[in-house]
Amino acid sequence: MAAPDKIAAKVDLLRLWYHENSRVFQDRLVNDEDRTWFTALIKDKMNKDFKVSFDDVVSDSPMIYGDFMVPGVENPIYAEITNYEKVKSEQLIIQYVFVGMIYKNKL
Repeated sequence: MAAPDKIAAKVDLLRLWYHENSRVFQDRLVNDEDRTWFTALIKDKMNKDFKVSFDDVVSDSPMIYGDFMVPGVENPIYAEITNYEKVKSEQLIIQYVFVGMIYKNKL
């Protein structure tokens, strides 16, 4: 779960909202026409309902969120990941899998 104290501005909340909607809905769409419709819908909602430009909210691509950047913490924080090099590191992946197995009593 995202920590409310980590969402400092409306743009931060909308980035998370866009990301979650994309994962829940857009990832299941099977053709370009539907994906284009989805993006247009999100842009329209941001403009009309939140009075924010889509381009001001979604300036980076890819936009990745996760709770695995600090392995071994008791209460991981679900947050935007901006350090893509760290995500790609083999060390981080091994720590994430190993710690997860310990917490689930698989080791």
